[in-house]
Amino acid sequence: MIDNAGARQPSGWRRSSRCSDAACVEVNPVGGEVLVRNTGDPGVQLRLTAEQWRSLLDTVKSDGFSPPEATT
Repeated sequence: MIDNAGARQPSGWRRSSRCSDAACVEVNPVGGEVLVRNTGDPGVQLRLTAEQWRSLLDTVKSDGFSPPEATT
């Protein structure tokens, strides 16, 4: 689900310590859900259930989201 209600954001956003610019992904666990947003456009948020969040993390950790090969 996409939530465009950026003005009603709860506090508690976290990002990787490796993030050094304005194009980072932030997460915020709220209740039984996890909100995910891009710092470049923080008003748009993905709202995931805890199960969806775990599935996403498992997929990423198992290399299910390999970056595309560079084209020249």
